[in-house]
Amino acid sequence: MYRVLLVDDEILVLKSLEAGVNWRKSGFQVAGKAHNADQALQLAAEIKPHIVFTDIRMPGMSGLELMKKMKETDEQILFVVISGYAEFEYVKKSLHYGVLGYCLKPFDDEEIDVLLHSAAAILEENKLKRQNSLLELLDEGVTEYSQHRVDQILTEAGLTAGEFHVLVALGKGTLELEENDRWVGFKLGNDKYGFFVQFAHPQAFERLLTSRFPDCWMGVGVVTTARDMKSMTKNLELASVRAWDFFLHGRAGYFRGNDPGREAMAARLVKQLTDAVGQKKFRAGAGAPRCLATEGKQGMFNDQGCAENL
Repeated sequence: MYRVLLVDDEILVLKSLEAGVNWRKSGFQVAGKAHNADQALQLAAEIKPHIVFTDIRMPGMSGLELMKKMKETDEQILFVVISGYAEFEYVKKSLHYGVLGYCLKPFDDEEIDVLLHSAAAILEENKLKRQNSLLELLDEGVTEYSQHRVDQILTEAGLTAGEFHVLVALGKGTLELEENDRWVGFKLGNDKYGFFVQFAHPQAFERLLTSRFPDCWMGVGVVTTARDMKSMTKNLELASVRAWDFFLHGRAGYFRGNDPGREAMAARLVKQLTDAVGQKKFRAGAGAPRCLATEGKQGMFNDQGCAENL
């Protein structure tokens, strides 16, 4: 869900806007409400909103000043101006700050739905750009610029902590993360996906690990990483190895490691699979190689459509 921050000095306006719009239908949730610009800035630092609906005229800092300050810390944040008919000319000035649109009071639900649809399209495009940029930067290696850009991309996605989790999943689907978890995902290959996740609290992480494992995944490797690129790259590789532990354990699930012997065996199996794919020794049209023998011996593949004669 994309996070929305509502800002207006009139309590009734905030209540009307929150209750009168089906936010979830468009993929949004109201994450915070503020009665003035100063409170909005504090909330924005905590919840990292994707879009802000703000009044223009408020006591103290104006909506225009608020947008300017927020843009300084998050260039991709979106704005919708809410205003009365008498302030229409003033609203035009806000277009200078690149606002998505404006809503005149009283609110038109259909008009807001159209704006949310446009916002979702922009946010999805921005997300895709972040994912592609992140992978390219990690592939290029560590420089002062690349580390700065990686930090920037993570922050834009809401990952602000010094440590977070790396998850690599084999299969197809989505992770069942909670609304307040922050994450950025990317495709690593055929039926292989990576995620950097900052869980809202330790209980959210434990709930994920103990919840019913999704049928769409075979194995998910889990590692904790520091924020620097060297650690992220290393732990992305380690999570990839752990994801293949479903071969060794004979079951699907989340795998956190803790057994050096099994991890070494999994690493050898991953290399074996990689080499086999590189040499095109998999049968054409074969699906995910679920049938790899779990003994971890060199060349142990069976004849159920995975690989042969290694």
